[in-house]
Amino acid sequence: SGGEEIVIATEMGQAIRVSEQTVRPMGRTARGVRGIRLSGQDYVVGVAIVDESKTLLTVTKGGYGKRTPFEAFRQMKNRGGKGVTCQKITDKTGLLCGIAVVKSDEDIMMITNDGTIIRTPADGIPLYGRPAAGVIVMKLYDGAKLVNFALTEKEKEVLPLGALIMTLECGVRFLTDYLNGDTYFKVKREDHNLDRCRTQFKLVADMESKWDEMKRIVKESE
Repeated sequence: SGGEEIVIATEMGQAIRVSEQTVRPMGRTARGVRGIRLSGQDYVVGVAIVDESKTLLTVTKGGYGKRTPFEAFRQMKNRGGKGVTCQKITDKTGLLCGIAVVKSDEDIMMITNDGTIIRTPADGIPLYGRPAAGVIVMKLYDGAKLVNFALTEKEKEVLPLGALIMTLECGVRFLTDYLNGDTYFKVKREDHNLDRCRTQFKLVADMESKWDEMKRIVKESE
């Protein structure tokens, strides 16, 4: 738009906030101008447009992450500086994987180099200051590292289906344990797991009978 501000972040956890007006329009084949000064083998891992109503998410290759208010990043008068710390980098956190602008009702999907994927709500990642290391947002196996992440909106419309499937699954597990001789769940009497199964299946039937009402409640909560 010509009046936006951007944050440029590097693998070593440095970031700079500048106005896009500091970059003049250029041709397609132009070399461009320096946005942030890099040290050694450092390189840029992400660029985000500032939105004060949201927060800046930083996620590291070691599975650490945090959200930081944009007010923690003061705008630099000139581009091309070394910037400030946006993410504390240690052997435990690993290098910075990337950044993103998030709102509290979004989810984060993360993937590792061994193909493991998880999905976590953005509002479950705490707010920290710029120099903080953050918290573990994805536990990694030995040798694994986080290689990418993406934002996705929460899917409230599937909440009723999720509740039904979880209840049905629980009933099936009780029934399976009953058929296998009650080896997993602790029981206090004969047919305890069978009765548990019947209770879960009855709850599934009750959900199905009130399906439209459940969907209405979820829709009204949006």
